[in-house]
Amino acid sequence: MKNLTIALFVICILSLSACQQPNKDLENTQWQVIKLDSLTIPPGHVLDFKDNNKCYLHLDANSCHGDYTTASNNQVHFQMLACTEMCCDSASSVKLADILRKTREYEIKDSELLLKGEGLIQLTKVSK
Repeated sequence: MKNLTIALFVICILSLSACQQPNKDLENTQWQVIKLDSLTIPPGHVLDFKDNNKCYLHLDANSCHGDYTTASNNQVHFQMLACTEMCCDSASSVKLADILRKTREYEIKDSELLLKGEGLIQLTKVSK
């Protein structure tokens, strides 16, 4: 009975840890922002994911950088997203950076990325 209990405990721990494994779908990809909720975003707004869990967001005039983490259930979290303040970004750029900070889930369909949270950000993959 003791061996069965230990075996079940190990299986439970392995199952739980598998749920939290990072997902590598976003690593080394670059995405052009095309919509924020129903608002069309002009070209030049690009979200760049690196393999070291760093991300970069290029806005109208400024850029942002920070860390991101993913989990196997398509969760994504952005941390420490800091933006330069060299000039004035449009209201849509400011809103984009704010909504990105509040994103909690992502979905990839072909060459489209959807970021979901307190808003919906629609992006299309940039060919490198």
